[in-house]
Parts: sequence; C-alpha cells; structure tokens
Amino acid sequence: MNPPEFLIHIGQHKTGSKALQFFCAKHARPLRQRGVLYEVDGRYSQGIRAYAVSHHRLFALLRREAMEDAGDHEAADGFWREFGSFCQPWNSSVEMLRHLAQQRIEAGADTVLVSAEDLFDMHTAHELEFRPDRIQRAAKRLAEGIAAAGGTARLVVYLRRQDHLLGAHYAQFIKGSARNDLDFPDFAGAFAPRLHAHRILEMWSAVFGEQNMTVRAYEPESLRGGIVADFFDHVLGFTPPPEWAPPERDAETANVTPDRPHIEFLRLLNRRSCQGLSGLSREAVLESALLSPPGRGVAEWMTGGERRNLLEAYRAENAAIARTFLQREDGQLFVEEMPDAQAGCEELKELTPERAVDIAVRVHELDASRIEAGPRAASSRWWVFVVLAAVAMAALLVLLWLR
Repeated sequence: MNPPEFLIHIGQHKTGSKALQFFCAKHARPLRQRGVLYEVDGRYSQGIRAYAVSHHRLFALLRREAMEDAGDHEAADGFWREFGSFCQPWNSSVEMLRHLAQQRIEAGADTVLVSAEDLFDMHTAHELEFRPDRIQRAAKRLAEGIAAAGGTARLVVYLRRQDHLLGAHYAQFIKGSARNDLDFPDFAGAFAPRLHAHRILEMWSAVFGEQNMTVRAYEPESLRGGIVADFFDHVLGFTPPPEWAPPERDAETANVTPDRPHIEFLRLLNRRSCQGLSGLSREAVLESALLSPPGRGVAEWMTGGERRNLLEAYRAENAAIARTFLQREDGQLFVEEMPDAQAGCEELKELTPERAVDIAVRVHELDASRIEAGPRAASSRWWVFVVLAAVAMAALLVLLWLR
C-alpha cells in the first residue's frame, strides 16, 4: 500500500472551516469509500460541538509541544491541565498521527484528511496574545510526526482579505468567550500581527516546502459555491454527489458573523460577567442573531477610507502570496474591488438603546418558547407571561450599559 498522504487543512480562522468540518464528519463513510479518511472523535468537545467534528486535538497537542520546545514549561503545564484530559488517549502529536495512519490502512484509504483552523497561527480565535515562534515549532513537530507515521504532507490554506478577517475575528472574539469585552479599536490594534498572512505562510513553507502548500482565496467572487464545493473540486478532486446533503444549519454549523448590535450587546454582557454580575443568556443572544438579518461585517466597524488604508499596508504581502503560492504574475490575490474611500461606517447599525431593548425582548421570547415547549408547559405558561411583561423593565437596564 502506498504511503499515506496527510492532507492537512490548517485554516485560517473565519474562512468557513466549520462548514467544511461538519460536512466531512457527516459524510465520513462515503468519503472513506472514495479513499479519504476523515476520522474524528465525537466525544472530544469541551462543550463546543465544533471540536467534535474537527481535529482540534492535534492543535492542542502541537501547541503544548511548541510551548515545551520554547522552554515555556509553566505555560505548557497550564495548557495541558486545561486540555490534556480531552486529548486522551494520546499524549503527543506523533501518537495521534500514527493512529490516523494505521486507521487509514484499516479503512483501505489513500488520504488522511485533517482539519483544524487553529493550526494556521497556532492560536485560538478567542485569544489576543500572538506568539509567532509557536508556529515555527509546531510546523517542525507536525512534519516530524508525519514522517514518523511514514506519510507525506500537503497543507491547504484559505485566506480572507485583511479587512474582512479583522471584522469577522472581532465578532468571534466577543461571541466565543464570556471573558472578552474589548472594544473594536483596541482589539484591532492588538490583533494586527495576525493579519500578516504572508509571514505566517513563510513559516509553514519553510518546513513543508512551497510546492506542498495549496493556497486559496476565501471570498465570494472566488468561491462561487462556498468553501465545501471549492475544497472538494480543487483539493479533493471530485464533486460531492447531490445526495450528500449539508448538515442542518444552526449557530455552530453556519458560524455566521452577527451584526454589530448583537456583538455590542454580547460585549456588554461579557463585561457584566467579568464584573461578577448576572445577565441574559448568551446562547439566546446568539440564537437571536442567527434569526436576524446577517451583519455587514467590517463595514459596520470601519469606514471605506479606514479599510483602504488597512489594505494598503498589506498590499505588497498579498502580492507576494499571489506570485509565490498561486503563480499569479499580476500579484492579484483577492479579486473583490477595494472599498469606496468615501463610504462611511454604517452608523445605523450601532447598538442604540431602542435596538438593545429589541434584542432583550427577543432573547426573553426565545427563552419563553423553550419553556412552553417543555413537558410542564401548561403549568409554567402563567409565569412565562409574567417574565415577558417584566422584560421592558429589565431591558431598561441595558440603557445603563450604553451610557
């Protein structure tokens, strides 16, 4: 049997990775019949369902090893106390990769497909700190592990334009952790080093070789059918048959970016949580966002001129990516037109007191609908309406958060 090819989708964040992972996990059996092993362990979740359909465990193992290699033993021990129990039965990336290689043989497959978007910059979407040295060390460990498993490697990266990535990452930063309450300008300044995609790609290619990296632009103009169709057509080399239905859409499978009012609402809830104060259900706020019209992304946070200035700072890097990894002599990485320099920030999308009350009412209605659908609906319905009657008073507290 031929040596296994490890096809490793490393991200980046906010490029539709969860949609791809949920799809591959749902159709793991027919994928195996086509020679592609996508093996995940549904027990590994840490309370986050998306982890159960991805290879987040490989990221966790490599992250710990990168910390150890850098001499950050205290940080590595703390990280392992948080993640170690979820990585079992493996204690190293080599063990996990060898297991996948063995499963590939038993399945009669040619390719081991791995997907973990945290690998790209070796940080989660909920972190602000950035240690680029962890990328270099993790890449080296991953290459060594694949070699120990007797395999070859091909890395796949989807890149999002920096302005869109910044807006989407901020939304994920706020909605992904109740501990995060940073406002957008402060976040943008702290996050800037992670927008240097070319530098990060160079760290990976220095270990795996430019010829073993597939880079795709993540934008509607380039991915007409979305990331799932693009990944299958341009990476796996076949089109999923019509009977391979997508997973049911929910807050995790879709992982949509909420509009600015919902993000601001969550940020204020997070701030109350950090202060030890109770608040509304974050899950219900996210559900409300999913039921609302989608946001306009970074256009709700930055003016056209601000976005153009940001993109100018990365113009040379993006051109280098296009020439090096996509063989585009014209240096065009993204085909979307530059933002209109005269376009202002969409002020009407800000969280006004009126909009905050609307969100609070919707959240209480969602909670009430769950209660009414329960087995004791008839007996509980009377106080459900008491809660709804009091929501206007409760929502007025939101005005205090905004002032």
